[in-house]
Amino acid sequence: MAEDKKDALSLEARVGFCGNYSVRIDSAMRLAIPAKFRDVLEKKFGEEGTRLIIFPGDRCVRVMPYSVWLEFERELAQISRLNPEGERLHTFIYGLMAECELDSQSRIRLTPALCRYADLERDAVVVGRKDEMSIWRQRTWEEFSSEMFTKYTDVMRELDRSRMPRM
Repeated sequence: MAEDKKDALSLEARVGFCGNYSVRIDSAMRLAIPAKFRDVLEKKFGEEGTRLIIFPGDRCVRVMPYSVWLEFERELAQISRLNPEGERLHTFIYGLMAECELDSQSRIRLTPALCRYADLERDAVVVGRKDEMSIWRQRTWEEFSSEMFTKYTDVMRELDRSRMPRM
């Protein structure tokens, strides 16, 4: 039985952040990282899992372990800052990003600017995205989920079609 539990934990660590969890943001703009996500941070990222980067996402705040951020930053560097849209994107992301550390109660502190950007309130949802997490206002997450429930099949079909070779 202990071996089964060990295998399940290692699978969870390999898969990464999955699922979504309701959380509360306190008056100091702190929220507790869900226990399953703390396990992933510990098992997959080790000591580095306490060092997180927060920055704006699509209607949410994205949260990445530092090593994942470094990979993302390499991809971001491929977007030309000579292009005005690329320059604006760089300014926006770097202007709002912040580094944070898990405190002794496994909480992170959000910035006022990111809370305003994502319209975060007391009730929020932390969503797993494999190597990263995102923090959503509860109502925004519910709207996004409903929208995706109706579009899921069409989106999957279109993505599959885009992988097919062009003739």
